[in-house]
Formats: sequence, C-alpha cells, structure tokens
Amino acid sequence: MSIPKMPTFKQPDKHKTKAIVQREIRQLIAGLKDALPESNHGEELMQFLGVIYPGKAADVTRLPVDSKDGACKEKNKVACLYCKVSQLVQAYWDYCLDDDAKITPVKTIMDELKEITIYGLSHYHIIGDPKSKYRLELLKRGEE
Repeated sequence: MSIPKMPTFKQPDKHKTKAIVQREIRQLIAGLKDALPESNHGEELMQFLGVIYPGKAADVTRLPVDSKDGACKEKNKVACLYCKVSQLVQAYWDYCLDDDAKITPVKTIMDELKEITIYGLSHYHIIGDPKSKYRLELLKRGEE
C-alpha cells in the first residue's frame, strides 16, 4: 500500500495567500449586507459569494453584475456598490489565474469596501456622469 503524495503547488505562498484572501472577501461581502439601506438588496450581493473562486477561467457570465473597473452605468448607490464588489471578485480572479499577478489591487479594493462597512452607504455620494459612469465617493467632513 502506497501513501498518496501531497499535491505540490508551483507557488505555495501564493496558494496560502489565496485561501486567506478568499476567506476575507467572503467576510467582507457578508459585512457589506449590513451597509445596504434595504434588506432585500442583500440577495443580489450574496450571489457574489458563490462566484469568488474563479475555477479554471474567469467567466464574467457567472457574476450577478459585471464591472471590471468598479464603475456603474446607473446613478444608484446600491448598483455602484455591486459594481465595486464585481471589481473585487474580478481582481481576485486575475490574482488567482495569472502567475505574475500581484495581490495589491485586490487589497486596495478590499480596503475601499471595508470603509463602506464602517461608514455605511449613507456617508457616500455618487460621482461621475453617464459617459464616464458612476462611482461611490466618501463624503468629506461637513458635506453630510
């Protein structure tokens, strides 16, 4: 009887980081549900939980909302939030599937979304226009 060998990973540190970051993304998305103004908006947000792991290829048709750059066609805070989460998931996919990809873009987007869990959507306003699309921006002190 032979003992099965442990799988070898090309980049063991990256594999470990991917697992940790995937767990952090799950927690972050779950935490964002509390930032939503209405509880029924959370269902679409929770759909992102099922597509965090990229599989063998980045298939954007699996995403409830597709936004590679985090910008939104709608001038709506919740829609802008979904686009930002879509950007996070796609950045994570890039990190997982590209051997040369760095974790920095994923961490940057996570930090931006963590701010939303801290301040809530009510402390954000929408910037942009139909041509350049819309994004969330934290209100400065005194703008509230």
